[in-house]
Formats: sequence, structure tokens, C-alpha cells
Amino acid sequence: AVDKDYMRYLIWLVDSLTDSTAEPDVPSDLDPPVIETQKDSTIVPEEGLLVKVKAEPDLESWSDDDDDDIIAISDFPFPDGEGTPFVASKSKSVIDLEKESAEDESSSCFRRNLMDVLKKPYNETELLMLSGRASVKRPVTRCRELRKGRESNYETDELGDSYLEQFPDFDEEYKRVEGDDREKLELLRGFFFFLENVSQVGAFKPWIKK
Repeated sequence: AVDKDYMRYLIWLVDSLTDSTAEPDVPSDLDPPVIETQKDSTIVPEEGLLVKVKAEPDLESWSDDDDDDIIAISDFPFPDGEGTPFVASKSKSVIDLEKESAEDESSSCFRRNLMDVLKKPYNETELLMLSGRASVKRPVTRCRELRKGRESNYETDELGDSYLEQFPDFDEEYKRVEGDDREKLELLRGFFFFLENVSQVGAFKPWIKK
């Protein structure tokens, strides 16, 4: 004899299999439309059964290791040490275009005035005067402090160095043109023009060839 409880189980199992293999109802025109939010759910057939699978984000795939995907850009990624446009420049050197422009203009002004002096015609009297100024030794001038913070300059018996001794690079060029009075006068004119305008921006020694 079959146990009653076991018989009930067999009947239930047959009924369950019959219901699961039945074809699903075909949606009618009266059924509500499928909205966009329902697209996250997917119906996957598996052995005749309808299984509803809900799309869930794969949280386990996120980890701290994903930080390796971040590309770090160095401030100096190039071999020559040049910076990258992706970061602010840390260079301490700043190019002042206005300052450079002013210096170029001053240098050009100094050069123009110098050329005007050098283009003057040869003058023997001027040569003797300038050569004397370049080679003469003058007494050393000192400063004496007086009462109430006043000062007084006075000459001593000591002789100072001449211009030729103070500027050995000019003295070398001056000796090189010995015997050529025109070259000597040109050097002397440029030398004293430099001394008179040495404080001007862009001033340079005209006897030094660049």
C-alpha cells in the first residue's frame, strides 16, 4: 500500500510540472505598455522555466586596485626637463617682455649715439687731448667728515691709477693700434663715451669685439 502522504506529494509534483510547462499568456492590447524602467529586467529561458533576472551592479568588481587605472602625469615628463601643459608651471624664471623691449631700445639708443661720435672727422687736437686724459695720473681724492654730519672732499699727495691702468682690456686694444692715429682716436672716443654714459641701460664697452 502506498503511504497517503507520499501519494499527496506525487499529486502535487505532477500538478506543479503541468503548470510550469504551460505556455505563457500572450499579451493583449489591453495590457499596460512596457516602460523604460522595466528594461533593467531580463527574461531568460532556462529548461522551460521562466526566470526573472534583475540587473545588479557588480560591486565586488570594484576595489582599491582600480586606482591603478589612473594615469599620473609628471610635472617634468620629458627628458629635457620641460614642463607639461597639464600642470601649472613651477619655473622661477619669468620673461618680462616689456623689460626686454625697454633694454633693447636703450641699447639701440646707446649704439646710435656712439656711432654719431665715432663718425666725426679726424681731429689731431682731439687725439692729443683724449690720449692725455687716458694716461694721466690724478691725485687721490678723499672725504673728511666734519661736525653735524657734513663732509668735505680733499686731494692727497698720492697719485691714483690712470684710465689705462684701471681698464687693462682697453689698454691692450689701445697698444694694439699703436702707430695708427685714426684708430687710436676712434678707440679713445668710444672709451670716453662709455665712461660718460656707463649708467645708461644697455651700455657696453665699444672696444670689446663681440
